[in-house]
Amino acid sequence: MCSKYAETSEQGSERNYRVLEVKIMKRSALQGEGSRTQHLLVAGEQDTLRYVQDNMDDFIGNLLRTKRLEEKEQRRVDESSLLFEENLEPLFNMLASTAGSQMLQKMSASLKKALLLMAMDRYASDPASICQVLGITPAALEREINACGLGLAGKTAR
Repeated sequence: MCSKYAETSEQGSERNYRVLEVKIMKRSALQGEGSRTQHLLVAGEQDTLRYVQDNMDDFIGNLLRTKRLEEKEQRRVDESSLLFEENLEPLFNMLASTAGSQMLQKMSASLKKALLLMAMDRYASDPASICQVLGITPAALEREINACGLGLAGKTAR
């Protein structure tokens, strides 16, 4: 299912774009159950719009494959971070004793997430304490937390 959502024109040029809202649902699913909405930005020329309309099944297939790959990667990072978290207490203790070493910048996404989770747990999600232990600025902490898909319980890192 696809419908025109909005039309805008690029500043200082002749190009028009359309945002298409694509609602993807399983064929066997009831109305609204298990559906997903995606937005596509498409050049507004008639040939392009016709091509998108004629090949919408391929576009939807690509959207679904991309979403599955993103979910698989997120699960992999989550699983790795849990494994690291279970076995990294000594490393975290060393980091805490050598504050300011900026080791977080040199670690993989899974290791970063595990260490951030440990720090958030140990320091009750207090941004100032976490920054001090990990040797990073509040802005860097916020970037890392967002990159790992974590959040400070009601607090910002600034």
